[in-house]
Amino acid sequence: MSNRSSESSLSQTAVYQPQPLVPESSTASNQTRLVEVMKSVYQANHQAEFLHLHAETDQLLEQLQSLKQKRLTASSPSAITSHSH
Repeated sequence: MSNRSSESSLSQTAVYQPQPLVPESSTASNQTRLVEVMKSVYQANHQAEFLHLHAETDQLLEQLQSLKQKRLTASSPSAITSHSH
């Protein structure tokens, strides 16, 4: 019996919803507007961060390729001269 009583009170608690202070339609539209604004700001922020990181990655990749090329160029003549001796 105590299980039925606690189940009954749980279902009543789960169903209870406080009444909004402003009409639901305006609350829903305000929330929708707020969500849309947050999404656009959030996306723009992340898009800018992504573009910045992408540019930085490209720059680092170019530096790495340049260093590899310099090392290959620097090691090639020494490798040739060491084999010829």
